Amino acid sequence: MAEPTSPIVYDLTKQPLPAKVDTTQTKDSDGFYYRQGDFVEIAGDETVKVSASGNGIGVLLTSIHENQAPNGLDSRHRVAVLTPFKAVVKATANGAIAAGDAVKVTGNKAVKIDPSSATVADALAKIGVCWKGGADGAEVWILV
Repeated sequence: MAEPTSPIVYDLTKQPLPAKVDTTQTKDSDGFYYRQGDFVEIAGDETVKVSASGNGIGVLLTSIHENQAPNGLDSRHRVAVLTPFKAVVKATANGAIAAGDAVKVTGNKAVKIDPSSATVADALAKIGVCWKGGADGAEVWILV
């Protein structure tokens, strides 16, 4: 009998959240695209951008300066995010779920919820935020 695989993708109590960057981010007057201490929000699957909405997931531990990206940002650039979440876990999407959606996780199923109408039962089912989305039945990654 095969051993079950762990649902944990990243243990965020031992490491910061590794994240891709939104490559449309412009540099500031000091030449930083991303600056340590910036508050960031989810911009897409496993991707962050500097938060303008106040819906951030954490603060940057690393920076990206124009000296590191003289030709601008591209898909290879990464940052480390300090977040209040404890882990990124795998679950199966019950309905389509996009990065940034609020979800509840029950068993190994993730269901999109509307946080403004979340119930006590939703909170007890562990509410998280989708980090990597997917279609119904696909594997998704959830910040919990």
